Amino acid sequence: MNSAVCLLERSFGLYPNNTAVSDAAVSYTYAELRERARRAASALIGELSSRAPVMVYLPKSAGFCAAMYSGRPYVPTDAAAPRGRLEKIIANLAPSAIITNADLAKNLEGIPGEHKVFTLDALAAHEADGAAISSALKTVTDSDPIYIMYTSGSTGTPKGVTIPHRGVLLFARWAEPGAALLRRVRHGRLRRDALRRASDIDARGPVPFPQQAARVFARQRRHAHLLGADRHDKHRKLRRARRRGTARAENRRLRRRGHAQQA
Repeated sequence: MNSAVCLLERSFGLYPNNTAVSDAAVSYTYAELRERARRAASALIGELSSRAPVMVYLPKSAGFCAAMYSGRPYVPTDAAAPRGRLEKIIANLAPSAIITNADLAKNLEGIPGEHKVFTLDALAAHEADGAAISSALKTVTDSDPIYIMYTSGSTGTPKGVTIPHRGVLLFARWAEPGAALLRRVRHGRLRRDALRRASDIDARGPVPFPQQAARVFARQRRHAHLLGADRHDKHRKLRRARRRGTARAENRRLRRRGHAQQA
């Protein structure tokens, strides 16, 4: 594997009809996500001459796939980032393009730079160019950056930390066994319980942090289903309700045992 795109391709090839990503508005299978990513990547390749990174300024989603298929590193940027942070990141990064949506594009107006701004839907409306994508990916090696994470900037200007494809591939391989089965300690015993389906992963954590990105790619090795933030909210509430119900049942059982012993 020379790049993390290989992880996506494997999942797309083996399980094309599995759900890859979903939120309250949309749901894509791996086949649909692959087609959408390749269409968007083809548009980027045709529009851009620079190999500079692509900034992905979107709510938590799989929009980064478009940049990956174009052979360019992506820069995940929080949709809630204030304008001052956006200006500092763009000034430091000098991206070749920014992928966003129609609503967030308004926040970029007036920010200086030579970057081009595209909406993901507009990019995905283009036809896929397999030859152009293959040519772009052939130049990518495992030592090339896959994404750049910008620090919080709490002590000054945000700084970019570069993560190579090799780092993500090695972490995904290391984390794969743990993604298959989650463990927890209950009542002093180690139980091999799957707290939720191992094929699901939430996108609740901040996208820019490497732990979250690595978790996403680790699940790609297991053909993961990436839950959008709003979908995760519902799942998290259900899990909390189950835990509360279990705790209450256990308390009732202990009270009954105590009464029986007293009697």
